[in-house]
Amino acid sequence: MQKKIAIIGCGASGMMAAICAARKGAEVTIYEHGKPGKKILSTGNGKCNLTNDEMNENCFFSYEKSKLKACLDYFGKEDTKAFFESLGLLLKEKNGYYYPLSEQASMVQQILLDELNRLKIKIILDESVVEVRVKNKPSKGRMVEVITDKKNSYDSCIIACGSKAAPKTGSDGSGYELAKKLGHKLRPVLPSLVQLRCSDSYCKALAGIRTEAAVRVMNGTKELCCEYGELQLTGEKPVSLKPL
Repeated sequence: MQKKIAIIGCGASGMMAAICAARKGAEVTIYEHGKPGKKILSTGNGKCNLTNDEMNENCFFSYEKSKLKACLDYFGKEDTKAFFESLGLLLKEKNGYYYPLSEQASMVQQILLDELNRLKIKIILDESVVEVRVKNKPSKGRMVEVITDKKNSYDSCIIACGSKAAPKTGSDGSGYELAKKLGHKLRPVLPSLVQLRCSDSYCKALAGIRTEAAVRVMNGTKELCCEYGELQLTGEKPVSLKPL
């Protein structure tokens, strides 16, 4: 019997999950309360950095490094490259970063949407999922109910709502509430990519430049931490950061 799977969120992870499930023969429905793949357009400064040569658990902040390692071992850099190449996307490597050959994030968004369409995956737009319920039915076994202003039943559900990092793109934290209602515990959520505000005026003149840099947090002469990586300079007016 063909399994029915609901996916909440039509961002990069939701679309990839839907494609992989449909390729295995599942009937997939995606719920999205915004525009499919909108956040993809802002990744990699509009070029869409798909993966990196250095991709392991030490590249991330996590409470569960062993679980993160297991995920990356199961689906790592080479798997990511193979996935996008299977969609017909040509890739290029620059300084250990992988981008679409066109260096256009819109190409990645479109090629994922094209595959959803080819696989006849249903996308329900402008409906906010308010709850997911797991029920055991004697005749059908375990079923999952997805509640919007309607109620639909599925065999499984994948919550791929993103974080709370970019509400304008759809990542508004609603996935956290759905997970908590299902009994999952939520550790304190902290932003991993934030703006550093600088009072010097020269930053505005350097807007748009990306460079390798070391950023240190100092307490007087004592170094508290240091991170090395790519720094993007921007002349945009900083937005106020709200607690997550």
